[in-house]
Amino acid sequence: MKIDDNFRIEKDTYNVTLVYEVEGGINEKTGKPTITKHQWHYPTIEMALKKYLTYSIEQDLPINFDIKIVLDTISDCMTEIEKLTK
Repeated sequence: MKIDDNFRIEKDTYNVTLVYEVEGGINEKTGKPTITKHQWHYPTIEMALKKYLTYSIEQDLPINFDIKIVLDTISDCMTEIEKLTK
């Protein structure tokens, strides 16, 4: 299941995997694009989506931010994730 341009969720019999993958610049030695890839394994989709939300906020958080807005956004997203996974 594709979440956005860089994230997807893969499921198998035993777990749910949140996959982050992004192409970078060209590797000078191989001439091919570099690929950064991270994977996190969880027992439920809900937990994977919560990790996605947390990771996205940590990476995109501006230097000057209003913590109340961030916390309200997280709360709203968590509520929606819980609704989707029930």
